[in-house]
Amino acid sequence: MPPADWNVPATLASVYGDLSLNAASGDQYLLDRSGCNMWQDVRAQQIGIPQADGDLVQERFDTGTRLQLKVQLWHDGDFACNDDATRMVDTLSKHAHSMVKAAWAGRFLWDPDGDDVRMLDYMQMSDRMAWDFTPNQAIAANLSFSSPFPYAIDFTQISSSAGVLNNVGNTSFWPVFKVTGGGPFVLSNDTTGLAIVFIGSFSGYAEIDTFRNTIYQNGSGANLKDGLDIETTDFWSLVPGNNVVSIVGGTVEVLWQAAWV
Repeated sequence: MPPADWNVPATLASVYGDLSLNAASGDQYLLDRSGCNMWQDVRAQQIGIPQADGDLVQERFDTGTRLQLKVQLWHDGDFACNDDATRMVDTLSKHAHSMVKAAWAGRFLWDPDGDDVRMLDYMQMSDRMAWDFTPNQAIAANLSFSSPFPYAIDFTQISSSAGVLNNVGNTSFWPVFKVTGGGPFVLSNDTTGLAIVFIGSFSGYAEIDTFRNTIYQNGSGANLKDGLDIETTDFWSLVPGNNVVSIVGGTVEVLWQAAWV
């Protein structure tokens, strides 16, 4: 999932707008691949079997995604200095520090060669900016961010109805569903054998966020979770490759993107 080439066109998007990275001229915020990385940690726990050899291995999970960027400040092909350096330091700091608050979470976007634009969404700053002002070198900033999502995604969101949905990414994606019909309904991923079983009723539509395990009327209305059949319900994902999505008792709009690790 990390960019194979950190020098492709990229963007740091914040509440203040889009800051272009790796520009060919002007103010150049150039990514230094030696200090850039993107990854998920593995939450792994195992405990010893009581009074016996061996371990009890617990279920393991990915964390959200971590992003480190090392940004060098250049201007028109040379080290940024004087008023150029001041302006660029101020600008980069403004964008990065705005992402401390969840309400102002940002995005990192990049355009890999031969593929669609990808992004890491809902990023928040996770550590202080570390500046390097070594003489006779480009000013550099080390930035750290985290996203709650265990993947990066294609920038373009897809809206689909029930049918075959092909996740061309390399990991599972947690979609959002908008179900109409008033309930009850059964929304299934026939490929994985998992289903969301709703036995209640609603008006308008029921919006299901499978990453957050929520279901609300019209997206922000009444909490409909007490209408779920908990014993038979799984908030399921779209696995890599084809997923056969079906619904009984209503219609569904699926909002999703290809996901990458």
